[in-house]
Amino acid sequence: YNTKLQEDARRTAEESTYVERRNLHHVRLLCGLGAVSLRNQNLTSLQGMMVQEDMVELYLQNNQLLDLQHLITQPKMRELRLENNHLCSLKGFVPQPRLQQVWLEGNPLCAHPHYRLMLLILQSGSPMQKIDNGSNPKA
Repeated sequence: YNTKLQEDARRTAEESTYVERRNLHHVRLLCGLGAVSLRNQNLTSLQGMMVQEDMVELYLQNNQLLDLQHLITQPKMRELRLENNHLCSLKGFVPQPRLQQVWLEGNPLCAHPHYRLMLLILQSGSPMQKIDNGSNPKA
């Protein structure tokens, strides 16, 4: 972990309450009109994620994700919504070739003053347009 704050936030999330471990093997995944919504599923892992050829938007808000391990490259994904999870770092994030928007608000990671810059470095070479409510992140 980069900071004690991130380490403490992860430990608190793990210890606060028992959460049944849930991954994508426990959820039926349907991609309709290019969007996959897995909001409010109590997911603790993205294990089991497979390439969704037509997925343009992935909604993972209000889960229990601690990291982004098992997030695999999605060839057409333009928007990734991760608000209100327990992400303390970008561990496991892999570059997404067409990613334009990422939403991370409500995660302990956002307390790091340079989390947007870290994401831009990981995502270098993509047409990133928006991180959270900020626009034009390259400026």
